[in-house]
Amino acid sequence: MFVYWFGWLVWIVSTFLMPKNEFRAVMSLCMLAMMIFIPLTMTIFGLTVSLGYIFCLLISYLQVGKRSVRQLVYPLFATMCITCAYVLINELIRVDPVILVIDKRILIALPTLFVAFLLLRGAKRTVLLSIGLLHGEVAVHIWRSDFSGTLIGSYAFFDVLAIAATVSVCCTVIHKGIKKWESYVLARKTRPTPIPNRIDKHA
Repeated sequence: MFVYWFGWLVWIVSTFLMPKNEFRAVMSLCMLAMMIFIPLTMTIFGLTVSLGYIFCLLISYLQVGKRSVRQLVYPLFATMCITCAYVLINELIRVDPVILVIDKRILIALPTLFVAFLLLRGAKRTVLLSIGLLHGEVAVHIWRSDFSGTLIGSYAFFDVLAIAATVSVCCTVIHKGIKKWESYVLARKTRPTPIPNRIDKHA
């Protein structure tokens, strides 16, 4: 399962390789808690929901909750577009399974990533992409009117979430690395050349 492979990888990197600070501690704890909560379920109004799904939704909401109401307008639009992409690709696969030329989870992640990269930039992209997918998981069942015996937040869904979030984070890290390298190269080019201290022997 992709979610556990990527989850443990992120936990190892954040625990042993990142600088020791509050962000590292929170990230490691949240990742470990999510992997513990994924197989656990609870029933809400007759619906079976993964605790990992609820945990991810709360963490994502806490991240965007720091913004003002005016700043939430565009993120709301972006998450709605990602949700629609998730619902549409799921319905397309259900109606026409012939398109499954690659793994279903990767195929579902691709259009949501395309929409996320088209509309969003930077670290906020991963958070809003996650919210869009989390909303999409519920929207798919609403669209199909299928809630009986259905698990909201299945392993297949978390695999899609893990693939999409990992690609988004890796692209953000690579982009920041390229920017830092460009700044370093530019600083070296614009640095004034020191004038050697020569002594005139004929003076």
